[in-house]
Parts: sequence; C-alpha cells; structure tokens
Amino acid sequence: MNQRMQDVLMCPICIEMLQPPVVTLPCQHNLCRVCLEDMCAQKALSHSCPICRHTIVLGPNGLDDFPRNLIVEQLLDEHHKFKRNDVISAHDVTQSEESKSVAKVLGNVPSRELVVKFEKVPSSDPWTKNPQPSKTPPAPVEPKPQSSAQKFTPKPELFNPKAAIELHKKLEDGFKKLQQKIEIVNTLIRHEDYSLAAYKSDELAAIATDLPLQELHCEEATKEVRNLAKEMCRKDQYTAAVSLLYSASKLCERIPNPEVKMEELMFCADAMQSVATGMKSLQIVTQFKQHAVPVLNDIWIKMSRVANADPESKAIKSTWCLRHIAMCYNNIGDHEQALENNKAAIQLMQDQFGAYSSQYRILGICYHNLATGHRQLGTPAEAERIYLMALECYNKARDWPSEERKRRSVVMTTTALAEIGRSMTAR
Repeated sequence: MNQRMQDVLMCPICIEMLQPPVVTLPCQHNLCRVCLEDMCAQKALSHSCPICRHTIVLGPNGLDDFPRNLIVEQLLDEHHKFKRNDVISAHDVTQSEESKSVAKVLGNVPSRELVVKFEKVPSSDPWTKNPQPSKTPPAPVEPKPQSSAQKFTPKPELFNPKAAIELHKKLEDGFKKLQQKIEIVNTLIRHEDYSLAAYKSDELAAIATDLPLQELHCEEATKEVRNLAKEMCRKDQYTAAVSLLYSASKLCERIPNPEVKMEELMFCADAMQSVATGMKSLQIVTQFKQHAVPVLNDIWIKMSRVANADPESKAIKSTWCLRHIAMCYNNIGDHEQALENNKAAIQLMQDQFGAYSSQYRILGICYHNLATGHRQLGTPAEAERIYLMALECYNKARDWPSEERKRRSVVMTTTALAEIGRSMTAR
C-alpha cells in the first residue's frame, strides 16, 4: 500500500492504522473510537482535533453524537485482506525457492536404478488364462455437464489503493459541492433575493439526486436543507420551499440508518403543512396541487419502501407521516382526500397492533382528525361518534411526552364535541 493511503488510514493519536469503530469529527477527520475516548476522558473544559485543532464539543449523547465512518472501516478491512494475500504469496514464493534449491542439490547425487522382478503366477480364473483383446473399442466417456458456477469462477478482486483513494475523494468532493449549494441558497435568503434562491433550490434538488455522496453526510445535509425550507416558508416563498423539501426527501434515501431515514421523511411531511397553510392564505391552492402533492406522494412512497426497519417503529412513523399528509390536504380544503389519509393511518395502526393500537397517542390524534373531516363534510353525528373514540384513545395511550400535551389534546376534542352539540341543538 502506498504512503498516501497509509496516511489516510492513520490515526493521528496512536500513530497506527485506525482500529474500528472509526468515528468522524465535525471537521471530517477520523479517529479510533478508543483513542477519542482516552482523549475525552481527560478533565478539560474543551478538546480539539489533533490535526486541525478544531474545537470538539460533546453533546448530550457524548461520543455517540460522532458518526461512524463505514467507508474508512471498509477500506481498513480490504487493506487487511490485501496484506494477508501478500503474506501468503510471499510464503508460496519462499517454498518454491526452497524446493528448487533442494532439487538442485539432489540432482548432483547419482541415482540408483531400482529393478523389480515380477513372477508370473498362474491364475485359477478360467476367464483370465488367455485374455483376448476386445474388438469393440470402449465407449467414449462423456464429460459431466458443468454448472454455471463451475464454468466460470471469477478471481477475487485485489484491493486497489488508488481506486479507494479516488472513491474517497469523489465522495468528499460531492459533499463539498452540496455544502456550497446549500450555503449559496442560505446567503440568497439572507439577502432577500428569493427568485434566485428558488432557482438555486431547483439546482439543489438535481444535485441531491445525482451527486455521489457519502451516506454518513446525508443525515446532516438533510437537516440543513429542511431548515432552509422552513426559512423559505417564513418568507412566503412556498414554491422554493417545496423544491427544498423534495431535495431533503431525496437525501433521505441515502441515510443508512432506517430509523433516522423514516424520522427525517416524517419531518419533511410535517414541514409541508406550513406550505399548505401558506399557499391557501395566498389563494394559490392550484400551485400546491401541481407542485407539492407529487412531493407528498413521493415522500409516502419512500416511507413505505424503507427496508430493514423495526415493524412496530415503521408502523408508528408511517402513521405519523400519513397524518401530516392528511393535515396538508385539510389545510388546502381538500377534506375528502384528508379523510382517506386518516382512514389509511388508522387502518395501518390496527393492522400492526390490533387491540393494542390504542396504547399509542397517534391513533387518538387520527381519530380526532377523521372526526373533523366528517364535521367539515356535513356529517356531525358521525363526527360526534368518532370524537368520543378519540377521547377514549387519549386515556388509554401510554406514550404521551407530557401530561400537558395530553391535556391540550383532550381539551381540543372536548371543545369540538361541545360545538357539535350546540349546532345540533340549534337545529
């Protein structure tokens, strides 16, 4: 392995090859997790990167806030395999040279002829007394058919340090280019050049789709792009916000952790509610249906295709995503589509958890939204029945983040029930 590759895979603390797990600092330098633990175990107010002296700030999760660099760990693994192959090859060459030297020495020793005399022993088998040569030649032996695996056995690929360095550089350059585009959009927003910011947002969506990016960078980039979309909403630039949320959903696809991927997709759907509310206030609902609805559908498709996730966690996060999508339709006045999404969310919870689905507060929230849809569509009796179901689910739910959140939900549903009662009495 050349010196440049060794420098890439060298820990700056122990001055040896990196040992997994390898963690990446905010300044993008890599360290052994053990070495970083030893450094942070010292009682100091702050720590710094041993290469660039960038300040290291420990979050509430400690060292767990620093992501693992899976690409560097894969390079280390390939390097060790390559090193073992070199050792085996050197061993084979040594054995070959030793056998040649032995043969050279033995070649100088005169060989002795070994004469073996065979005596003819009479056979008692009458068939072998006078054997006659067979007149018919033996049938040719047909070769056994080989399977496709036997016909072609590819040689194992050797570790290529040059290709690994080029891949690492390509991924780093992709992330830098993405960061530059994000910074450009952020600068344009600060200078209130919203038309150009919207144009650059479309470029950002294309970059998020096509650029080669390291998976560990995508989570950070997704959050930054989503925050830009929220800033665009605060400036009433909703079309640009839709483009940015589409870019964030594209980046979500590259996040390796399925739980984090689903959570970020759920946040993208949640942020779209502000877009729906703003477009309705500006009376541009048609633009929302043209631009935002396809993005909402794309977010839901990405959520449903997340693999290797815990089934219960996926059901809960998918239900929240459907709830956010239903709220978007409700905000633009499409109550029938909102009703269908709430029904789908409730059905998803019941299919996954059955009778235990009421232990999760999202079920009661979806019942409340479903009742609101019936109320807006002019079926108050059905709305009253479903509001009561929502209150029952609120009391059974065990995942409320606080008693205050539960109280506010109960008050909201109780108020809606009281208004239905008054309207029905007035009739």
